[in-house]
Amino acid sequence: MERPTREQYFIELAEAASKRSTCDRARVGCVLVTGDHHVIATGYNGSLPGENHCDEVGHLMEDGHCVRTIHAEINALASCAKKGIATKDCTLYTTHSPCTRCYLALKRAGITKFVAKQMYGPIRYDVKLAFSQPTQEMLPKFPPLPPCRHCGTTDLCECQDQ
Repeated sequence: MERPTREQYFIELAEAASKRSTCDRARVGCVLVTGDHHVIATGYNGSLPGENHCDEVGHLMEDGHCVRTIHAEINALASCAKKGIATKDCTLYTTHSPCTRCYLALKRAGITKFVAKQMYGPIRYDVKLAFSQPTQEMLPKFPPLPPCRHCGTTDLCECQDQ
């Protein structure tokens, strides 16, 4: 058996965390890792402790999103906040790319690198840029972008069309 790379190892930990998820719309797991490769938190999407879980009572939908659960990334950040653990310059390893709100919270908390096993849902331009410079083969290739209506490029552009 080959020894996994660090990125493969941390993605596998995120996959293990995702198995604790209580929302079957997307079983997401993540791991926050320091620059010297220490895991400081894991997270998965699920309800608050003591509250009903989607797996038990169904989804609570608003505007096409389940609001019964807290996203994996926010659970990991909350765990760090609760324990007083700094997240500056950490890396997020996750089974699915974060939604825009989670991405913004992660950036604000000092997360500087993002590694996702797969891209998930509609992704804002700035979020796509954060994931477009992988250091390993763990990230999938992005599908080609349609040509921009303003400048015609099929690359990422700064037009508001994308």
